[in-house]
Amino acid sequence: MGESIRLESAGAVVVAGHSARLRVAVLHRRSPDEWRLPKGKLRPGEGPREAAEREVKEETGLRVTVGPALGRTEYEYEEQGHRRIAKQVWFYLAWLPNLEALRPERTTFSEALWARPEQALSLLTWENERQMVQRALSLLARLASET
Repeated sequence: MGESIRLESAGAVVVAGHSARLRVAVLHRRSPDEWRLPKGKLRPGEGPREAAEREVKEETGLRVTVGPALGRTEYEYEEQGHRRIAKQVWFYLAWLPNLEALRPERTTFSEALWARPEQALSLLTWENERQMVQRALSLLARLASET
């Protein structure tokens, strides 16, 4: 096996609306065929929060300010049978009071939708992203009960 490379990415669980009308932004990627949350690689000199906000804008067209950190996921994969990639992804909560039009980056994504929470959890391809959605929903429920 060859070299191992570390990659850092950041993204957000973008949630809009309130209580029964709560929706989660999810994206369908053409290749590989997967449903995922908006996220992407950090640029040189960029922090995870900045990267998450930039990636959400690039991938969904939404301008958000990320809020609380939801956590970090770590995983490894092999790239074209050569290098091992060790990737860590920071996720944040981004909340919008109302649904706004999603404008997915068309070169990468075939679809973007505001899914009901249970629909988002069943659509998302990766367990680590489903966990981040669950953390976001728990945090929002806790914040709502405090007000």
